[in-house]
Amino acid sequence: MLKNENSLNNINNSPSEEKEAFDLKRKGESILNPGCCLDTLCSSRNSRYNKSCNLFQKSADKYKSCFQWRKAAECYEKCAEIKLNLKESPIKYYQESITCYQNANSEINAKRVLFKLNDYLEKNGELLEAGKKCEIVAIKFEKEKKYKDAIFYYIEAIKYYEKDIKNDNNIINLKKKLIELIIIINGYPNEEKYLIDYNEEIGINSLKNNLSENSAHYYFGKAILSVIYYKGINEAELYINKYKTIEQKFESSNIYKLCFDIINDFKINNINKLYNDINKYKSENKCDAFMINILKKIENKIKI
Repeated sequence: MLKNENSLNNINNSPSEEKEAFDLKRKGESILNPGCCLDTLCSSRNSRYNKSCNLFQKSADKYKSCFQWRKAAECYEKCAEIKLNLKESPIKYYQESITCYQNANSEINAKRVLFKLNDYLEKNGELLEAGKKCEIVAIKFEKEKKYKDAIFYYIEAIKYYEKDIKNDNNIINLKKKLIELIIIINGYPNEEKYLIDYNEEIGINSLKNNLSENSAHYYFGKAILSVIYYKGINEAELYINKYKTIEQKFESSNIYKLCFDIINDFKINNINKLYNDINKYKSENKCDAFMINILKKIENKIKI
């Protein structure tokens, strides 16, 4: 559990320590912005910036020790800005700032600093690292069952990974994760695009590997079921024909037969046959959360 920023019970949260932190911050500000020309002449720019950064860091450490998370975060963020001006790495200070903002329950600021950090990483060609930063935050939100936030950061991670062709495995694994989470919350914006496109991409990727190629038809089937629900049977017929040309084994799979039968059930508006076809599939095949959810939606759709 995160400690409250304003906790009065902790012995470290003493007025004297907060005052020390404040004084250090003020000294850092005064060195960074000297009040007269003499101050500027007596020391080089880099020297002043390094001294200021050192004082802001000490201030941040003090604030952190007495659980003044927001103030600590602001000082660490200032350190990062100074390092950027010195053309040095701001990474560790951005990371500290993000953690402190999270401890202060200020997710808006944590998000803002994360994207500052990732802009720096991207400019330096560290796309994998930028993706990982987003993924770490996504995992945190997923553990807290804040699934919409988790989905947002997983999608951001994918965007960074997709800029580097070496990250195919990371992309596919995250798209599988996103399908699971979108099904859990049941109502994510543009969910049909993710469910259709991601299942198709995972299926196509499965065909590239001898160990996973037998699972391709399963993802193609999931994509078709999503099309049936979100776009209708005319679109679904186009998809089913497309996947038949992509994977030769698809037409002989159980999930192909299910998709084919459901399309025909809709054409003749046969509710009883639809239920029987779906129940037969579920009794003969293991169904994950996605399959259970999408089949239920399709059953409800034919009632309308």
